[in-house]
Amino acid sequence: MLRAWVTVLKTLVGFWTLKDVRVVPSLRKNLISVRQLDKQVHEVKFGNQQWKVVKGNLVMVCGRKRGSLYMVGLPSEGVTIKFRR
Repeated sequence: MLRAWVTVLKTLVGFWTLKDVRVVPSLRKNLISVRQLDKQVHEVKFGNQQWKVVKGNLVMVCGRKRGSLYMVGLPSEGVTIKFRR
């Protein structure tokens, strides 16, 4: 597992920056910790088989529940990771 300073995700509303993330290169899906989002002053809402991440008045991402996971579609080419040295 690698630690990164910042991950920048390109979303429909612009760019979403996550700080102090952990990166597991062998995973096929990116997992986002609700605790980490809360720590970075994001509000996470779950309900009606959906979820969304809100910061202030802006909905950063939203998605639907599939099985036991809440999914969000992000383009893989829109992910930038800056690793710690």
